[in-house]
Amino acid sequence: MIRERRNLKCTIFGKVQGVGFRAWVRKNALKKNICGWVINNENGTVELEASGNDFELEDFLYDLKKGSFFSKVKKVEYKYIKFRKLDNFEIVTNWKYIY
Repeated sequence: MIRERRNLKCTIFGKVQGVGFRAWVRKNALKKNICGWVINNENGTVELEASGNDFELEDFLYDLKKGSFFSKVKKVEYKYIKFRKLDNFEIVTNWKYIY
């Protein structure tokens, strides 16, 4: 079966800042061979873009909805977008480094 490569854009709501959530996201992504970035938003949400195949991204999204031990995820808004190659998986602190 051919797995399509695509990207996943997510905004995660809940207790996801100040609890090591971005580091957990990065560690989880790297274990699943997913590239991308994650950033804190000023409104208390966390946003990310991840690049991988269908199977990897579905598994990653499942974990995002559960959250890390110290976080409390209330909602994950997501959409699949056209594939664009991303390198590694970075914790970004400033939007100017994303695009």
